[in-house]
Amino acid sequence: MHTPDRLAAWYKHTGVIAADKRFDRSLVTDPVMKQMMTWETTGPQVWLENFLPGQVDSDADLTAGQMIFSQSGSASDAAALWERAASTWRDQHPDELTNWKNWQQ
Repeated sequence: MHTPDRLAAWYKHTGVIAADKRFDRSLVTDPVMKQMMTWETTGPQVWLENFLPGQVDSDADLTAGQMIFSQSGSASDAAALWERAASTWRDQHPDELTNWKNWQQ
């Protein structure tokens, strides 16, 4: 899924810049998107959803963030949610886990 044509198709259909050094940055022509791409691809990063499995992002990252901001749970509750989601993903996707462990950006 990280071939140049797939990365280009991803950007064409979603408007989302791929978090992958193989993404052809010349495809981004909008000045605002170019600036955002620079911010998101240089220096220290906090955008974990660029680097974690989608299932963990949707089942833990987003949910835990909502929990924290709505004050409907504690930091410990959010951490436990992350652990459960990550454990579920590891159990359900051992092949992806192997790839993830071997991934180098």
